[in-house]
Amino acid sequence: DLKKKFGKLGEVTKVIDEHSKISKEIEENRKKAEEFHNQLMGLNKDVDYSKFKNKSREIEELKKKQQVVFNKFVEAKAKNSLIHNQLKTKEESMVKTKEIKQKKKKDNEKKKEIILDKKIKEAEEKVEEKLKTKKKLTTDDLLMLQK
Repeated sequence: DLKKKFGKLGEVTKVIDEHSKISKEIEENRKKAEEFHNQLMGLNKDVDYSKFKNKSREIEELKKKQQVVFNKFVEAKAKNSLIHNQLKTKEESMVKTKEIKQKKKKDNEKKKEIILDKKIKEAEEKVEEKLKTKKKLTTDDLLMLQK
C-alpha cells in the first residue's frame, strides 16, 4: 500500500518538477521578449515620424485636389458631349436643308430648260411659218435657224 502511494507520489513529483521546469522556461522567454521589446522601442524612439505624417497629409490633400479636378473633368466632358450632340443635330439639319435647296435648284433649272426649249420651238415654228408663207425674215429669225 505504501509502495503504491510512494509510486503515485513519484508521478506527482515528476509532474510538479516538469511544471516548474516549464514555468522557468516561460519566465525566461518572457524576460527575453521584454528585453527585445525594450531594444526595439529604443531603436524606434530615434525615428522621426513627423516627415511621414507630413507626407501622409500631403497625399490626402492631393487626393482631395485630384477628386475636385476629376469632378471638373467629368463636368466638362458632359458639357462637351452635349455641345457635340447639338452640333451634330445642327449639321444633320443643315445637310438636309442643303439637299432640299439643291433639289429645288435642279427642279428650277429643269423648268427653265423646258420653258427655254418651248420658246425656241415656238420661235422655230414661227420662222418655219414665215418661210412657208414667204414673209420677210429678220436677222433674229436667221440666227434662230442657225441654232
